[in-house]
Amino acid sequence: MTTMNSFLDIEIPPVRMAVLRDSQPQVIATVVMTEQTDGQIKLSISGDDTDTQKVAIAAEEVAAGIPKSGQPAGERLLQLQVAIRIRLQNEGFQIKDLPTSDITLSFEFDAKSGHMISNQEPLHDLAKVDSTIGRNIHAALAEVFVKGPMDLAAEIVGFVNANDHIGAAEAVKNGRKGLGFFGVLPPELLEALQRIQVSGLDKSTSKQVRECRMAVATMLNRYDLAEGDAFTLLNETDAADQAMRASIENVIAIASAKRGAVETALSIWRNLLKVPENLDPTERAWIWRNLSMTLPALDSEAVKAARLSVDAFLEAGNKREAATSLMHLSRLLEFESPSSAIGQLDGMLEIITQKGLIGTELRAAIHHARGNRLRELRQHPQALEAALRAVELRREVTGLEEQLISSLHLAAEEAENCGNVELTDTLSAEAKKLEAAVSSVHFKLARRIQHLFSKFDHSDANEIIAEANVSGHIDLITSAGVAVATTDPDLDATARLRRLEAILYDLERRRADEDVKQPVLIAIATTLRDDGQFSRAATWLRRILDSHPFALDARDMLIDSLWKAEDWGGAAIFLSEQIDLHGEAPGLLYAYGKSLIEAGNVSEAVSILSKALKFLRNDDVLHKTTLDLRERALELGGTFTATPVGIEGPRPVLRDELEQALREFAIFVAADKRMGFWTRPELKDDYVWMPKPEQRGQDLLHTFLKARFQSRISLFEELDTGAGRLDLLLKLDGGLSIIIELKMCGFGYSSAYAASGEEQIRHYMQNRSSHLGYLIVFDARLESYSSQLIQGEAEGADTIYEIFVDMRPRVSSRRKAK
Repeated sequence: MTTMNSFLDIEIPPVRMAVLRDSQPQVIATVVMTEQTDGQIKLSISGDDTDTQKVAIAAEEVAAGIPKSGQPAGERLLQLQVAIRIRLQNEGFQIKDLPTSDITLSFEFDAKSGHMISNQEPLHDLAKVDSTIGRNIHAALAEVFVKGPMDLAAEIVGFVNANDHIGAAEAVKNGRKGLGFFGVLPPELLEALQRIQVSGLDKSTSKQVRECRMAVATMLNRYDLAEGDAFTLLNETDAADQAMRASIENVIAIASAKRGAVETALSIWRNLLKVPENLDPTERAWIWRNLSMTLPALDSEAVKAARLSVDAFLEAGNKREAATSLMHLSRLLEFESPSSAIGQLDGMLEIITQKGLIGTELRAAIHHARGNRLRELRQHPQALEAALRAVELRREVTGLEEQLISSLHLAAEEAENCGNVELTDTLSAEAKKLEAAVSSVHFKLARRIQHLFSKFDHSDANEIIAEANVSGHIDLITSAGVAVATTDPDLDATARLRRLEAILYDLERRRADEDVKQPVLIAIATTLRDDGQFSRAATWLRRILDSHPFALDARDMLIDSLWKAEDWGGAAIFLSEQIDLHGEAPGLLYAYGKSLIEAGNVSEAVSILSKALKFLRNDDVLHKTTLDLRERALELGGTFTATPVGIEGPRPVLRDELEQALREFAIFVAADKRMGFWTRPELKDDYVWMPKPEQRGQDLLHTFLKARFQSRISLFEELDTGAGRLDLLLKLDGGLSIIIELKMCGFGYSSAYAASGEEQIRHYMQNRSSHLGYLIVFDARLESYSSQLIQGEAEGADTIYEIFVDMRPRVSSRRKAK
């Protein structure tokens, strides 16, 4: 690199120029003129090209000819800049002005998760982003957020070792004001807090230490340690402070659930929810989510509680946690139907609208989760699309390298499933390159484990097991153990099962998630099936499907195991459940019909197989097989049968139920009540609204909602907001509060007037705890019917939906002309 400097005693702002060749857009030098603190100018020419020296000499000669006095600094800078430009252009170079910097670095810190995300963006088309520099800067900043809690932990330990517990408590107070409790809190901080003896502290200080200790314990998922402080704080908290008491009782309930006292936990939560309107929306949302996550997945109350958690978080304006509850709801809905489960992920994308790096990563995580679900359902083209979207969002972002690698692997796998070899190779190469760049031990080891499944080697197996244990990653430890247990040729069935059950026992001891256990369960079932123990294999496969209803490989293996065990009745029952879950796919219908015939229920088999034939073309391989099977059922005396339909029981009012009712109200009014809102004094005149149309609309809405929900909903009309009058405040069973404003639009009512309903809703939201509302528009605009009226920022805490009622009394004149 050539660098030359010249100092002129003038004062000017910095100027940067890029020097390029005429023949190709390649920067050969950068010229920078920077004002110094002593008033001089520093002329710097840098570059790695062979012509850089030529550029430097030319710029130096031009700079030497600029007068050092007699002109204002700005004018001399301009003169110098123009002179250098002309000189270099005359020598065959191109000149391009540059901004003061090449790259901008953006950083975002998520205080809840403790994760920091950053990215680099070029400020002009000649700038090049160096990902290594970005990662180094990111790592340096990340250390700052780790340092605060660690320093606080060390300070507390120092005081405690000196038997100065008052000093330790004072350190906790000071830590709350600084960075002591900021970021991802380390276990060392909790250990230090646990050593403080609060018995010798005054009541106020003792309470503060206990609150901090309980909060840190909950963040580190150590509810066993949080519970003791929670009981003490509950006894010391005034009965009138319902919000604080509810929060503490929630901690006690979680601790109870985690140690196995599930009924105690459920009882606490249900008692808190007896009067839901007394709870802060955020606290209510957390309680509903905890209740849902503790109940069995197949319990209908779990789904209701998850929905109520979503609604309450939206009411509180916390869209991120609402999306998290939607993710949990999606997992629960896997037991109802795949489309419902995936639909919830799409709903998450609608909610997560905030801009910035954190919002981008949340959307990427949703797309990745969606890709995984679709992969499990063997919908490979859609899974590839979702995975590629996650990859796109995670590229060029520092701090998410492991997540990006995971998305690249998912996309590569799905590209291969779709038969796109070129894309598979491209994505795999990018993943490997990134793994090397960030020294990803996790994915490097995962590759070695995968290779072990296809080619077993004793020495490699021992090394992999050792490295997995050192890594501490439970998924790697499990995968390595499964790989050895299932591929070691020296092991018989009994030895394989012994090893696999030992792995499973360890996972259960660690309270590992079912996702981590699934490979072990599959391996046990496969070993039993291969050993001819089909009924035992079926038992283990059912366990997998109890927690992973999308596990189609396990489903198909279970059907095969039940058939080989000649458990035709069990197979028929299972297939009926699968058809309810996944829909009437011809393969499932055929298998169900075969199971029914073998179980002796030939009449139902006739109906099922006839249904399967409707989905199959005559040239499908399965068509003739299904047709022959139905003929067999008919020969056995089978006839057509009907299937009864179940009735759903009562439930609390959920947001989506209310929204569906509002949309049905819009259809009802447009179809049956629309022309009652119009008068036409004379045939030659156009239509005009009836007197007080908004009052009429409000009456209809009130009547409709009361008839639909009866005692499950309370309506408060004509509330004074200070910015006009609000039409309705709804209080729904379950504690949800929703604001509704009704406006007319068209034929004398301007779009601006209708849009003012948003302002009234938002004004009311500022004075109430609810951040969820609906603007009902009785829309008579002939040319722009149902065009958007709400203009508020989507990323704010408020969530406002528009619902349009078609009130057009006639068609547009333009349309008539056509």
